Amino acid sequence: MAGESGRQELAGYRARLETVRVRVRDEFGDLSDEDLDRRPEDGGWSIAECARHVTIVNVEYLDGIEKAVQDGRAAGRRADGPFRYGRFGTWFVNQLEPTATRRLKAPKPAQPPHEQGGRAWMTDLDASFVRLDAALTAAEGLDLARIKVTSPLFRMLRFQLGIALRLLVVHSDRHSVQMQRVLARTGRHQGAHS
Repeated sequence: MAGESGRQELAGYRARLETVRVRVRDEFGDLSDEDLDRRPEDGGWSIAECARHVTIVNVEYLDGIEKAVQDGRAAGRRADGPFRYGRFGTWFVNQLEPTATRRLKAPKPAQPPHEQGGRAWMTDLDASFVRLDAALTAAEGLDLARIKVTSPLFRMLRFQLGIALRLLVVHSDRHSVQMQRVLARTGRHQGAHS
């Protein structure tokens, strides 16, 4: 984000991630496995499948991000920012915003398995949020523009570290909003705990 120091930029990402985490916990935390696994009648993923997709993407990217952070720290790649990011990476992440109108198909390795996961998948999602938050903290003080991360899903793409971190936060937000829409379409089983 133009004009912000790296610390401010990462603090903004952490705040947004916390908003997503609270949304997921508060809106879906007490749903039954049946509610979480129910797919909309008109097609699409269940809440649990959305959670599994986000977890897959987070974990795949975080493996590379954590290594890039470690390598960047060892190489002394430090900077305070503000950072300038390339047009493509910025455009790509903007396509993932919840308000973006373009529909994107998840790459095959990031598609959730066609099985029920319910509560276990929600627990995994929260664990990925904790790990992402730790990566955001670990990246403080590093050169978010010069350190690069290879996309695990599109190997020909390399993102600047700041873009890769923003990508995960924005992607998590996008699918938490999708989960809200799924719940609105599928309702809540009457036997669920309130």
